[in-house]
Amino acid sequence: MKVVSLAMVILFAISLTMASACGGGNDGELEQALQSVQENDLAIMVLPQEDIGEEFADMEIDDDSGFVDSEEAADDTIDPEDTADDLEQAGRVNGYSLGYETPDWFSALLAGAGLLAVGTDLDLFEDAEAASDFVLKQINDYLSLEGEEVEVGVTLEKVDVFEVEGLADEAMGVKARISFGDLEMYVTFVGFRIDRLLGSASIGRADDADVLSQVEDIVRALEERIEGVLLGDISGTPVPVPQAEEEAAAAPPSEGGPDLAARMPEQSDGMNGTTVALDPTFTTSWLGLIPGSEEFGAASESSCQFPEDITSYRYVMEMNMEFPELIEEFERTTEEDGLEDELEGLFDESLLAFLEDMKMEGAYVAPDRSWDRAMLGGELFAESIRIGERTWTRLGGTDWTAGESGPGWSVTVSPSFSESLCDIGTIDALFAALGVEPQKETINGIKAIHYHMDET
Repeated sequence: MKVVSLAMVILFAISLTMASACGGGNDGELEQALQSVQENDLAIMVLPQEDIGEEFADMEIDDDSGFVDSEEAADDTIDPEDTADDLEQAGRVNGYSLGYETPDWFSALLAGAGLLAVGTDLDLFEDAEAASDFVLKQINDYLSLEGEEVEVGVTLEKVDVFEVEGLADEAMGVKARISFGDLEMYVTFVGFRIDRLLGSASIGRADDADVLSQVEDIVRALEERIEGVLLGDISGTPVPVPQAEEEAAAAPPSEGGPDLAARMPEQSDGMNGTTVALDPTFTTSWLGLIPGSEEFGAASESSCQFPEDITSYRYVMEMNMEFPELIEEFERTTEEDGLEDELEGLFDESLLAFLEDMKMEGAYVAPDRSWDRAMLGGELFAESIRIGERTWTRLGGTDWTAGESGPGWSVTVSPSFSESLCDIGTIDALFAALGVEPQKETINGIKAIHYHMDET
């Protein structure tokens, strides 16, 4: 569950910052055992579902569960300049996450009530000093987060920090309110450090229910299990996770990035319109907005590879259209066919205002999160949210409908425009080909590059 997973990453870092900054350290035998800990040990240390609690028995394993390498960890930090090399040079060795989510968690989020997710997480460093240095960096990056947008569309609205007694040498907890558009979620964490190992437990809900006692029970069980694995009292096989199965079955990507156009379904005969989506794995079709007749220039699908260096972006597309020739032609043909009485008023001022003012906006966060919205005449036409393999869509004022993600990505444009878009490997090269000069901006503390096009 990407929204909840993002919140877990953010608050996990905050909670560990507080816990490690206060000091800590455990029994020397555990610290000695940590010097020879293996990757597989991390997968065994996290809590399996049966050890979390009976109230979580009906939850499904989170698709993001599994090993968290430095590239993934760098993507999850608040600093946009962080890279996998940065974290590896800082001494990060590996990490592991095992989470569970409510099957229909988005419905709970929409309703503003109910359980969303629960899980335990670990991060391993080369030594205790490296772990402490990492935590100190998180202090600089996270203590000023309250009230800020921490990722595209996600705001850390409120943070409360509290101490937790009787856990390791010292531990801290965090309760936070997070917003995603009009939706809100509440996450409660408790984190601790054992020498070079950082660990936490968390529960995410769509309401402000008090789950601190539950989180404390889970994190104490996590501490006990970690000690059992380190001392050789607990062994076994890690819980199977979707991530490992997907990696084993995944085919290697094509050179320069995936050929996303090849996965796009063919445009059917007689379809007038454009397929607009700046998310490479989600397609939204806005039918009938741009005619495909020769009079307007036949539309053609641009078979371009998605620029491989994009990790996140926002877009806003506004169109103001005028229809004088189209209206004159429509009125002439309807009069000739004797249909003027039946179709009288079709192109009245209110409808023209509706059609002339179009706006499409959205955001994308690699690899599989997106939000897209289309407005016509200032009114909602369609909106979609994609998180992992799940999508939620609505038309106008209708309710949200859940479904599976679309098969691919494409942009339908005129032939003269599409030729310059193909075989371009980076986003800078893409906009350079369009004659657009980028402008550097800082938005809510996040460094960004702004590409602006204004064409008639």
